[in-house]
Amino acid sequence: SVPSQFCVDSFLAKGVSSRKVAKIPYGAMLERFYPSHPIASKQDDEFRVLFVGQGGPRKGFIDLLKAFSLLQHPRKRLTLIGSLSLEAQALLDHTTPSHVEFLGAVPNAQLREHYSCASAFVLPSIEEGLAMVMGEAMACGCPLIASTNTGAADLFTDGREGFIVPIRSPDVIADRLQQLADEPMLRERMSQAALARVNQLSGWDAYGAAWDRFLKLQISSISTQL
Repeated sequence: SVPSQFCVDSFLAKGVSSRKVAKIPYGAMLERFYPSHPIASKQDDEFRVLFVGQGGPRKGFIDLLKAFSLLQHPRKRLTLIGSLSLEAQALLDHTTPSHVEFLGAVPNAQLREHYSCASAFVLPSIEEGLAMVMGEAMACGCPLIASTNTGAADLFTDGREGFIVPIRSPDVIADRLQQLADEPMLRERMSQAALARVNQLSGWDAYGAAWDRFLKLQISSISTQL
């Protein structure tokens, strides 16, 4: 069982039969994640970029820092929630990025406020199964920028709820951030679209229902063979 088409394709590329791979995407905890204030209240003069996860090469941390440095905005801020890998810490020991804050670990129950206040959530990972933080951000009405290797395509459509970008593409990420920074109405449309999409996906109940259908199908198939 894998949560995204990206994972499915990785197994098929290694020669695993498609009959042995089942895709069941994760959900979001909708009773915990929802906008903490009206989307319209985000439209102030600060552009807030959010990252949640371990800052390191696997998560595209360096690409995010480069992209953020290219963003042209008088009041920009990048907030990173999570631990830093040894590689990332070594890099930061030699440079101090401006307009960047590191909050460290934040309890999951407290992330809603950070998602709700963000202008954009960015996850430029080199590889992920299906990052649950994307669903959490969407449930709080936050536009996304995520790489192709995060399972993003199983959650949202490029250009509708956010943007899906190639891996290792800080220039592309910077362009998308600039677009969101320059177009408040686009941010609002994507926020509304993200909320509609995540509610359509129906959270963890839909994940459980998908597993229920899958197991019943397997039992039925085995019974028929017997």
